[in-house]
Amino acid sequence: MSWDHRYRRLNFGEIIQPGDEVDVCNDGWRDPPKWVPAENTIGQAAPDPFYPSHRVYRRKKTAEWDSYYRNLPEDLKKKLSVHDFKRLGDVFMDAFNNSPDIASDNCQPQTKEDKHVSD
Repeated sequence: MSWDHRYRRLNFGEIIQPGDEVDVCNDGWRDPPKWVPAENTIGQAAPDPFYPSHRVYRRKKTAEWDSYYRNLPEDLKKKLSVHDFKRLGDVFMDAFNNSPDIASDNCQPQTKEDKHVSD
C-alpha cells in the first residue's frame, strides 16, 4: 500500500473538519484503504493513528493554499508559482502541527487587545 501524498494523516487530537476522510476498510493489515468522507465525526478529536484499532483520518494538503495564493499581491505571484507556494505552505503547516513549541498557547499571534501599552 502506498500513501497518496496529496493528503496528510491527522495527528492525535486534531479536530476533524469538513472535507477530511476516514479509512473504513475491514482489515487495516490486509485490505487496501477505503477512504470515505468523515461526515459523522466532524468536530471531534482524531484518535491516535498509531493504534491499530483506531481509525485513520486524512486531510488534503493543498485545499487551503489555493485561496491564500489568490489573495497574494501580483508582484509576489510573478515571483512564486502556485505549486511552490503550496509546497512551502505545506512544509510550514506540517512543521507547525508537529512542533509542540510552535503549537502551544504561548506562541499565539498578538492582537491589539493583547498588547498592554501604558501611555
